[in-house]
Order: sequence, then structure tokens, then C-alpha cells
Amino acid sequence: MKRICAKIVQAEEILLVDSSGTMDALGCRVFVLLINSCAGGLPVAVISCSSEKEFVIQRALYMYKEKLLDEESFYGRGKRGPKIILTDDSDSERNSFAAAFPEAELLLCSFHVLQAIWRNLWKAEYQVQSNDRQELFYGFKKLLYSQNRVDFEENFSAFK
Repeated sequence: MKRICAKIVQAEEILLVDSSGTMDALGCRVFVLLINSCAGGLPVAVISCSSEKEFVIQRALYMYKEKLLDEESFYGRGKRGPKIILTDDSDSERNSFAAAFPEAELLLCSFHVLQAIWRNLWKAEYQVQSNDRQELFYGFKKLLYSQNRVDFEENFSAFK
């Protein structure tokens, strides 16, 4: 993983964070940090935390940076990390990565944006009728995947 992080050019660009939790009774969280390549996602780290609390994730990322990263990491960016980090829609996760890699731009990946929209369409507080959920979801999806501003504006007009 250390060689991937140092030798693959894509490591300086985008880091994808995939987190999994509730796999045990203690609520541990596992973060797999991946970079994109022509071969698919390549792991640069696997971090296990005892919880998903912000201070726990921050400590784990601090240990990762201090113990495992050097000047060659992230294709020469070192401990500054990648330029962009794609995360889940979790405040503790996003805040932790922002603190660990302040130069990186944090973005939500499209999967997590759509997942959050679907979740919100089902929340009782928004009072979305069950027969409207699918149509609204696909309208949002069309907006998200618009190719340019004109396409977005057309999709937005149709969505309204």
C-alpha cells in the first residue's frame, strides 16, 4: 500500500474513502482508503477505529500520517495528502479528513449524494408521498449527472 501511495500518479489527485461499520457488537469502524487506477481501486490504507466519533477518527488519521506517510506519499505530496478526497456524508468523517489533510478539497461522491437524497425522501418530516419518491429521486439523479450548465438548467426546469 505504501508503494501504491508513492509510485502511482493518481495518488496525488483523488483519494476515495470507503467506510464500513456495525460489523461487530462494539461498533468498530473500518476505513479503506483507495486511489483510482486503470486496474480499478487500489488500496493505500486500511484504518480500523473503535468508534465513529470524530476524535477517534482524527487520532487514527494522525497516527497514519505520522507513522506511515513520508515525503514520497501521495506521489510526492507527502503528508499534505491528495488534492481531493471523496467521502461519505458523515460529519465526523468529513471533519476528521479536513483536519488531517487541510489542503485537500472534500467532496461527496455521487453514490453518497444519491443515497442521502433517497434517505431524505423517506423521512416522515418531509412528508413526501410514497408514489412521488421514485420520480423525485430520478429527477435528482438526472440533475446530478448533467453534463454541463445548459443540460443542468434544462433538467432543473423539467424537475420543477
